[in-house]
Amino acid sequence: MAAPQFIAPVPPMGLFGFPVTAYCISYDIYTLANELDLPQGWNSPRANIYRQLKRFLLLGGFTRNQYSVWVNQNTTVAAAWHTMWSLELSLPPNKLSSTVKGLQLSRMDQFALMDVTADAQIGGAHIPNIRGPVPRDLVPQPLALQPPAGPIPPNAAFARPVHSRPSPAANDRNNYYQ
Repeated sequence: MAAPQFIAPVPPMGLFGFPVTAYCISYDIYTLANELDLPQGWNSPRANIYRQLKRFLLLGGFTRNQYSVWVNQNTTVAAAWHTMWSLELSLPPNKLSSTVKGLQLSRMDQFALMDVTADAQIGGAHIPNIRGPVPRDLVPQPLALQPPAGPIPPNAAFARPVHSRPSPAANDRNNYYQ
């Protein structure tokens, strides 16, 4: 069975009609969830996820304002929304949704904040499934994921996720759910 694809959610109706102005995307990531060995983490240097996030934000026209706060001075709310949700497309699949502890979109001229953290985590409203191998202990259980998360079958193809350092635990399919 093919892995489900991620489709960015449509912005809430209340955002339509917002003007072209400065919008801000901010995030906070669980560092240990990136660095710990399997099954507690991705066994990956934290710099890898930050490089991926930076790449997507720069492509969306955002510039770094502070450590994990990025601003686009002249954009639409729809473009900012799309850029924020495209962060989930960073490789490997579900790396952001399994490690995010904060994700917000702000309208700078009114200091309005929309916190989408719960929706952006695995099992949240906009991440109802996993799209590839995810470290077993980073998939909250029990969750009504569609399809349900489970171990990688012995006969299924398996490759260690991108950016994960080689280790016996990282190479063991039993330390992942898909």
